[in-house]
Order: sequence, then C-alpha cells, then structure tokens
Amino acid sequence: MNGLAASVIWLTAICLPYLLFVVRNDFTQTGVIVVRALFAIGLGWIYVVAAAVAVNALTTVELSLAAGAVTFAEGDGAKLSFSVVFGWTLPLCVVAIAWGSHAWKARRKSR
Repeated sequence: MNGLAASVIWLTAICLPYLLFVVRNDFTQTGVIVVRALFAIGLGWIYVVAAAVAVNALTTVELSLAAGAVTFAEGDGAKLSFSVVFGWTLPLCVVAIAWGSHAWKARRKSR
C-alpha cells in the first residue's frame, strides 16, 4: 500500500472522531457532551477496525509462480486483533484533547 493511501486512512481516523464530537456541540450540558464523546469514540473505533481490515485486504500479495498464482496475506492477523483491542485509544485521545482544549479556551475566555 502506498504512502498516500495510508496517510488518508490515518487522517480520516483522526478527523472523524473530532468532527463527530465538535460539530454542533454547544458544550453546555455535561450529559450531552458525554454521550457525544462516547458516540464519537465508538464510531472512531469502528472506523479503525474497518481500516485495519481494508489495509489487510489491500496488502494481500499475489505471487506469480510457474504453476499458477498463489495468494497469501501478510502477517498472522495480529494487526486486526490489535485494532480490535486497542482501536478505541486513538479516538479517545482525539476526543479528550478536543474536550480539554474547549474547556481551557472557555475558562480562559471567562476571565
């Protein structure tokens, strides 16, 4: 997989939770903020897992042999299991930074 495709996948993985959390969020009701944060983290996690599945499919290598074509996948599935177990950490960090920066700006603005 080339560098541009990987960069687009990672930029989308960063931007998706941020946009889901921040767009049209007035940050006035804590319950609504928490629900939006959980929603953004959940969809970000689903995107990371889907991206890992797509990357695994794209990195399938075809070897052309004299007897025919042999197809095999790189790796042993560790990428997929890692993304399933720890795929929520990137969206969590993005949402936490967005929430913290908004709280910091609001506190600074109120002074």
